[in-house]
Amino acid sequence: ALDIGASTGGFTQVLLERAAAHVTAIDVGHGQMHPEIAGDPRVTVIEGLNARDLSAADLGGLAPDFVVCDVSFISLRLALPPALALAAAGARALLLVKPQFEAGREAIGKGGLLKDPADAERVASLVGDWLGGIPGWRVLGLHPSPIEGGDGNREFLLGAIKDGGT
Repeated sequence: ALDIGASTGGFTQVLLERAAAHVTAIDVGHGQMHPEIAGDPRVTVIEGLNARDLSAADLGGLAPDFVVCDVSFISLRLALPPALALAAAGARALLLVKPQFEAGREAIGKGGLLKDPADAERVASLVGDWLGGIPGWRVLGLHPSPIEGGDGNREFLLGAIKDGGT
């Protein structure tokens, strides 16, 4: 599995709890991963790697069968293309969509909140449309996250599979 924007390791931990054999956890930052998760022999932590620069060599030539992503201050449309291209046929993806990082600066108000909170679902749907337009990928669903964003913005979980996209 591949965790993009791993930070402290929340998604990595869940993947391990759900029997992932191995997780490559990447983040542009340094020293954020919880030591217990970073020390798990099933986890490879790659710090200082921008997801836009991800290559097959970073993954040891292995194609991930599951991709999770929780990034901030960057659009999924910029962060994900390399990972989605490297994913194995049949791979699944579970992506946290943060509309405040997808909507564009003109839609963001004070404190990083969407000026119009009603735009959140529409913006998240546009990310789903983008993902569904990538050859080979098919969107399985878009649902509000049961956990509210730390800044009060509404977030969404986007599921997809790389099965030919029909």
